[in-house]
Amino acid sequence: MTTEMMPKRLELLREAIPTVSRVMFVHDAEAAPNAFKLTQDVAPRLGMTMQAAHLTGTEDFLSELKTIAKERPEALLVYPDVVLGTHPRPQQLADFAIEAKLPTVHAFRFYVDAGGLMSYGATTSEIYSTAAEQVVKILRGARPSELPIQQATRFELVINNKTAKALGIKIPPSLLERADEVIE
Repeated sequence: MTTEMMPKRLELLREAIPTVSRVMFVHDAEAAPNAFKLTQDVAPRLGMTMQAAHLTGTEDFLSELKTIAKERPEALLVYPDVVLGTHPRPQQLADFAIEAKLPTVHAFRFYVDAGGLMSYGATTSEIYSTAAEQVVKILRGARPSELPIQQATRFELVINNKTAKALGIKIPPSLLERADEVIE
């Protein structure tokens, strides 16, 4: 459901920072073919325009981030793919965003723990426990093709208020109250 949740993350960004209008969708081009279009379709209703930045995850990663800054987006909407979710990328992305004064929205809390502004997505504990249950079934003889696809049922909103302050952003109290966790 990561792709399907991207418009909701954009809505949360609008709620956190009502003045934001130019958002950069950051992703590995091969990992999210539908996510950008889905988000781009919702953006005008929110008074936003979307751009896409395709990152490759090569050794030029930090150069790629600097290229993003030259486009002058007001925020980054980060798609959680292998390129951006693998160590040390979340920390590099957070450091870049804070230095460039760019708020970021993510799917998973580990990005926020690294310094991203906020995340909304399935809880990591549910993802891992579901995966473990599937592995156990396979080890007990079940055929992977016969196992049902399971979708997440628990979602969390995590806000890094320390990052918000570093960016000069005051998150509305109504959003902070709805957050499952606020990092101070």
